[in-house]
Amino acid sequence: MYYIYLMRRRRTLRPSAFLCLATLAAALSAAEGPPPAAASARRADRLVFTTMTSREGLSNSSVSSIVQDEQGFIWFGTQGGLDRYDGYGFKSFQSDPFNENCLSQDQIQTLYRDGNVLWIGTYGGLSRLDLETERFTTYRFEPDRADSLSNDVVVCIARDARGSLWVGTLKGLNRLDEKTGSFERFLNDPADPRSLPADVVRDLHIDAKGRFWVATSGGGLARVDYERGGFEVLRRDPKDPATIMSDFVMSLDEDAHGVLWVGTWYGGLSRFDPETGRFANIVLGDERVYVVSAAEPGTIYVGTWGGGLYEYRVADGRVESYRASDAIGALSHDIVYSILRDRSGEIWIGTNGGGVNKLSRARRSYEVYRHDSHTPESLAFGKVNALFVDRRGTLWAGVYNGGLDRFDADSGSWKHYRRDPARPRSLPNDIVNAIEEDSAGRLWIASNDGFASYDPARDDFDVVRPIPGRGDWLSNEVIFALKEAPDGGLWVGTYRKGLEYWDRAKNRFVHYAPDPADPKSLSDALVYSIEYDSAGRLWVGTNKGLNRLEDGGFVRYFYDRTKPGGISGDTIRQVFRDSRGVLWIGSFGGGLMRYEPETDSFVHYTMADGLPGNAVVRITEDSETNLWISTLSGLAFYDRSTGLFRTLSVYNDLRDRELNNGAARGLDGNLYFGALGVVYRLDPARYEFNSHRPPVVLTGLSVLNKEKPLRVAAHRLGVLSLSHRENAVEFEFSALDFRDPEKNQYAYRLEGFDADWIQSGNRNFAAYTNLPGGRYVFRVKASNNDGVWNDSGLSLPIRVGTPPWLSPLAFILYALALGGAVYEITVWKSRAVLRAKVAELAAAEGELEKAKVQLERLGAIDALTGLANRRKLDAYLEREFAGAAKQKNQLAALMIDIDSFKAYNDRYGHQAGDECLRRVAGCLTASIDRSTDLITRYGGEEFFILLPDTDLEGARIVGQKLRAAVEALAIPHGESRVASVVTISVGCAVIRPEPGDEVAGLVTSADRALYAAKERGRNRVEC
Repeated sequence: MYYIYLMRRRRTLRPSAFLCLATLAAALSAAEGPPPAAASARRADRLVFTTMTSREGLSNSSVSSIVQDEQGFIWFGTQGGLDRYDGYGFKSFQSDPFNENCLSQDQIQTLYRDGNVLWIGTYGGLSRLDLETERFTTYRFEPDRADSLSNDVVVCIARDARGSLWVGTLKGLNRLDEKTGSFERFLNDPADPRSLPADVVRDLHIDAKGRFWVATSGGGLARVDYERGGFEVLRRDPKDPATIMSDFVMSLDEDAHGVLWVGTWYGGLSRFDPETGRFANIVLGDERVYVVSAAEPGTIYVGTWGGGLYEYRVADGRVESYRASDAIGALSHDIVYSILRDRSGEIWIGTNGGGVNKLSRARRSYEVYRHDSHTPESLAFGKVNALFVDRRGTLWAGVYNGGLDRFDADSGSWKHYRRDPARPRSLPNDIVNAIEEDSAGRLWIASNDGFASYDPARDDFDVVRPIPGRGDWLSNEVIFALKEAPDGGLWVGTYRKGLEYWDRAKNRFVHYAPDPADPKSLSDALVYSIEYDSAGRLWVGTNKGLNRLEDGGFVRYFYDRTKPGGISGDTIRQVFRDSRGVLWIGSFGGGLMRYEPETDSFVHYTMADGLPGNAVVRITEDSETNLWISTLSGLAFYDRSTGLFRTLSVYNDLRDRELNNGAARGLDGNLYFGALGVVYRLDPARYEFNSHRPPVVLTGLSVLNKEKPLRVAAHRLGVLSLSHRENAVEFEFSALDFRDPEKNQYAYRLEGFDADWIQSGNRNFAAYTNLPGGRYVFRVKASNNDGVWNDSGLSLPIRVGTPPWLSPLAFILYALALGGAVYEITVWKSRAVLRAKVAELAAAEGELEKAKVQLERLGAIDALTGLANRRKLDAYLEREFAGAAKQKNQLAALMIDIDSFKAYNDRYGHQAGDECLRRVAGCLTASIDRSTDLITRYGGEEFFILLPDTDLEGARIVGQKLRAAVEALAIPHGESRVASVVTISVGCAVIRPEPGDEVAGLVTSADRALYAAKERGRNRVEC
């Protein structure tokens, strides 16, 4: 069998191949359609797409068919091979001219799942893949055999209600005798009206009542007549509008109500009632329908050949059109090949050259306003720093370098306000930082060149800027925050000069600037946020501390690690008072805080409590008083009724998790969030959390650092048997939920070895070394992105052989031999011989003790690299941790990972991979200066270095030194996305152990830092 396993980080350079349409074009005489049009920006697009192409590991970016197997894997039939997707990477199956056990041809037209068998229709015949053994069987057209397949271009496959397998081709329909491997052919006979109406068969469908429907190109829709033999045909009648729209039938699907939906070329979409034989026809914007899917309740998706994707709402007859464009989250290509709704509700759309587009189950809860370079009235491009809905319900957006935008809900367009030096009353600057509304309904805009109030009558602005030489006027031009005072004045937060109060009655400014000599002055000159609490006190969030104005001075709060009731971070991005009067503080790095006025203290919420990231940039509230927290790592929902956080995946689907400061709530309860060139409108009441309990499967197995050949597919293993020499094993696994695989969580345990479950976060592999002989069970449980766990997960029984010299039989033989020797010595030998034997046994015992010491030493060494292994690390880590706690010293750790090592192995082979590991290990060892520093091989391509008595800066310096040393080795790596040579990513962590601290916390912190290094580009050090 010939296959390739591609991880998600691997970049493939295989060019896309387009579907060969020569035969189809001849059958349809189809003219080329109009060029793709830009997606409209006059409304919020209902659907948002995320795309996978050959860059993410697909064999080819033209995806003609998609199915899901019983285990939950997604299979893609492409124009360059067959791919199995597990949420992290692809396992690819391709043809091999010198291998019988392979795909018949790489250009795939259709897939059909049949229990544990996958049927693949290609341009080179029919392939059968046994999913348990991953063995292929091939059927082809043979000119000299009338019972062979009628044509090698296989377009569709189905098994009817009577158990027969049918194969549609570009020349006839075939029924397979699976016992003999022969086919019965059904072809068009012009003289027989009950023959197949046309030889080009486009689709097959067996409906809920067992009726077998055949879609033909040019012959209409046919039904197999089992009783009388032959076919009953439904054709277009131009005089009867209740007949099919076109005789070129391309696709069939059935909804939950038994309605058959028919897609036709030269027609459109038709609703067919099999009981009456009548059609209700829906005209779309493009008549070149290629594929229809009715799997989504209440919605029909229609893919066209050049007209993009259509969405038809059954209840109200509404039709939405989606075309390819360069906008973020738009459809990637206008030729739609295939559509699948998986068991969790995700929609997958295969295109011709644009890869696979995925729709999230959450898509109905949000809409997207995108920047589109082809549409001037679309949202301006740039980071959306400010969003505001005024009392009239108008949405305003402040865009970095894009000015101020106002949304017209009636037309769906954005009006742009930009800085015009020739117009003094224009927007003061194109960098807009904040938008506020005062009690009179006046809109205020903060910018990088003063602030302004919007004049709706003149549709322009009254601008306030610094006046040189005037001490009682605005002191700084860069404004980050505005807030109306109860007396009608205006508080202004500046970038360089602190807080300003504009006394509008006297038309002068009062300055509140930081003064190092005055502990009651403002803590910092950079002001991010201004808010009043329920007691009427003013709070000011700055770049260095939180402030509360009292009696003309400020009470200041600074981050202090020794004060658990204080603030958790000094950079305060927002102070927010909710509808209940509770004060919330968002910090950049310290997470979210809630102020407790009774104790003048703060309750903290961080990633450990469920936030997607600790860099909080905005807080807003929905109509149910739940909080929505924007972070640089995504959006979180805080359920006030349970006190729990949930991370939303809408933005990860767009690959744009980094939200900006812009967030607002509309009068209708909708929430708005800003990112780069995008505004999301979210309906909190309609957001669907993920309730799918993900299946857990084994996707990879390595023994002694080499992939282990298996008799069956990894996820089909019953019992894993290993010899006593195969005592180092690594497992790779996956939770098959595809909404946001990066947020799936795992826990694993090797029963008989691990005392408890190991929580591995989103790490989907586990490694064990030096396993003693015996029986074990490897268990994995996993959750989806919303924390719904499959506690049953997977379990794999494992048998590790016992060395022959340690087997029970060996010990029996040892005992018998020893007894016989003793008997012989006692009976037949003299006392002198006995003493000699005793001396000999004593010498042997000494040698045995030496061997025992040597075995203990070898048991702590990794065989491949010569470094200490996990066993040695665990013991050393416990000892050093206890010593650091006793001496009150710091203990640092480096977690190191070779970048894109899986891709390195795939390209250069495991032998080269082993050599690479040895060279990197030697380089790391040579770069460590102190004898007290321990370097270990942590597992796979990961290394762990323990640095006693080292602070964070020292750990960072060591990490940078190691990173540079490995890069200087100049080991070629043609598959790396970060460099042309092998590089490493390093995560640093430091702890000063205190009572109650656990060793695992240091390892976890280093692992999180390593994950951050990978997320931010690899070949770097993060602490």
